[in-house]
Order: sequence, then C-alpha cells, then structure tokens
Amino acid sequence: CAQTGCLVGLEVLARWVSPERGIIPPSRFMPVAEQIRVVPLIDKRMLEVTCDLLSDWQAKGFYPPKISFNVSADRLRDWDMTRTALTLQDKGVIVAFELLESILLEEEDAVFRHRLDQVREAGIEIEIDDFGSGHASILGLQQARPNTLKIDKRLTQDITEAEQSRELIQSIVGIAQALRIKTTVEGVETEEQAQLLRDMGCDVLQGYLFARPLSSRDMLCWVRDSGLDSRPNER
Repeated sequence: CAQTGCLVGLEVLARWVSPERGIIPPSRFMPVAEQIRVVPLIDKRMLEVTCDLLSDWQAKGFYPPKISFNVSADRLRDWDMTRTALTLQDKGVIVAFELLESILLEEEDAVFRHRLDQVREAGIEIEIDDFGSGHASILGLQQARPNTLKIDKRLTQDITEAEQSRELIQSIVGIAQALRIKTTVEGVETEEQAQLLRDMGCDVLQGYLFARPLSSRDMLCWVRDSGLDSRPNER
C-alpha cells in the first residue's frame, strides 16, 4: 500500500529453473511456449501450484490478502481457469486476473465483454497490466470496468528526472480516479520514486524497492523478516 506500507497482494510469476542454465526468465521461454501452444498448460499449472502453496503458507501462519495471475484472452474464456481461481477464493484470498492493455483493443466483441462480466460476478478482480504501453481508450476502460490499472514500469524509470514522465503518470492516476479505478505502479526501485508516487495519489507500489521475485520458501522468510502481520482478521 502506497500510504501505509502494508502488504496488499502478491503476483505469481513463472520462472524456468534449468539445472544447466539456471533461472530462465519468461521473456526467453514464453515466445517458444506460444509457438508450440502450451501457454494454457502453463497457466493451468501456475494456478494449481499456487493452490498448494497457499495451503502450505496458511498452515505456517501467512495469509496473503490477494494473489494476481497473468491471463491471456483465450484463457479468460476458459471456465476451468475461473473454477480453479474460485478454489483459491474458498481459502480466503482475493484472486485477480491481469490482462494486457492490448486485449482491450483486440477483444471488443460482446462475447468477451460478457465473459469479463462473468469473471467479475464470480468475485475475481480484473487488472489491466502494463497500462500506458498500448492505446486503450477511456471508453474501452469504461466498458471493461477493471478494478485496477497497473502502470507500466517504463513510465516509472525516470520520474525523478523527467517532468514529462511525472505528468503522464499523474494524468493516468487522474483518469483512474475519475473512473473509480485503483492504480498500481510497477517498477518502483527507490524511495524517492515511491514518495513521488505517493504524492501523486497512487494506491499500490510494486517493485524491487520492496522485493525481487521470490520462491515460496523465500517468500515466507521475507514476510517474517519484514515483520508483517498476516493474520486473516487483520488483512
């Protein structure tokens, strides 16, 4: 949380741990996964593994308030994805599906809009990822009615030096507030950036200033070392 510093959610990330090459980022393996059409299997596996992790975390006293997943338009249409997410919700955690901003331009048919409504009605939040990197219109946002805009980290990188970047982020925050949408800023790496974003009225900050991608075990250590109180009645 930009104002209180409390942990308000986690994002699930895929990393390929290779015995020969070490940790391989998704920028290298996801294009291949798309070519051989196994992205749905990866998405499904991410949800299944998270269900197991959540049970383990809660048994050890860690209750994450929200867990976000990157979801493609095709996967959003798959009710099995939503059904698995509801299993997580039954464990007392808010689930959010992150959609790329470009999806708002590519998927404008009534069927897709209806699917978004179904996901929302199931209690799953919708977040627009990397906002500012595409060309989504204000009307598109009104129709999609996301819970959160995640502002692209490329807009965050030089906000301490570039007035134009600050003005762009402030404009996005203003639009989000007018539409009653929350904002999460990605790529926050310094306290100076964090303070500027707090002053702009951003809701949530995400980035290396707080934590780098962590394994499930390291996540528990990070929570303990940070002194965060994650009891479910105080989320």
